[in-house]
Formats: sequence, C-alpha cells, structure tokens
Amino acid sequence: MQVNKFFLTSDVLNIIEPRLPKSKRARFLFGDLDCKGVVVPTNPLKHSIVSMKSSKLHIFAHDNVTIQSCLWDGNVMFDDKKEIIENLYVWLMCNEYYLNHYIYDYEDGLLFTEIFGKESKK
Repeated sequence: MQVNKFFLTSDVLNIIEPRLPKSKRARFLFGDLDCKGVVVPTNPLKHSIVSMKSSKLHIFAHDNVTIQSCLWDGNVMFDDKKEIIENLYVWLMCNEYYLNHYIYDYEDGLLFTEIFGKESKK
C-alpha cells in the first residue's frame, strides 16, 4: 500500500534537505556575502507530493504543472521506483490532478516517461 499527499514544499523542508544529493550543494560568494545553496530549476518548486510506502517517504517536487525532482528515501531499486511512480500516477488520475514531468535524473526521467506515456495512451 502506498499513501500520497500534497504539501507545500516549505512545510516539508525538514524532510527534503537531508535527501538532497551532496554533489549538488554549492557555495557561492557574492562580495562579502557567503552563501550555501543548491542548484534548482528556474521555476520555484512550491509544492511537493510525499509518498509513503513501506515506512519510507519519497518526495516529488513540482510547480503545479511539472514534476521536476524525485527525492528517494535511501537506495531505491529500479523496480521499486517503477511501482511507486505507477501508484503515484494512478493516485493523480483518481484525483483528476494532471502533471507533466521534466526530471533531470536519467533513470527517474525514463521511468516517468514510460509510465506517464504508457498510461496516457490508454
């Protein structure tokens, strides 16, 4: 069983921050201002879907139009990701909530393309 719920990204930052890949964190210097940040898409991702499956939380950040980021809880195998995304798709369709996807990660993007594309042809 998988439970999905919509949240404002600001409400789940404490869950998101530990899952951000260390390689994407960067340090920026602007004159005297020393900032630490993360490289993100240009559209602010104000919304997130949190999916709970087998006591693990997976997060899909979106801008109300396009899912742009997947943050997995630990090391999730390809087949498990596929099942989670399929369940997410069914839940979105049942709630008549239509989102596109533009995922930077190759594996995650491939899964979204396969599942969302296959399901939309039915």
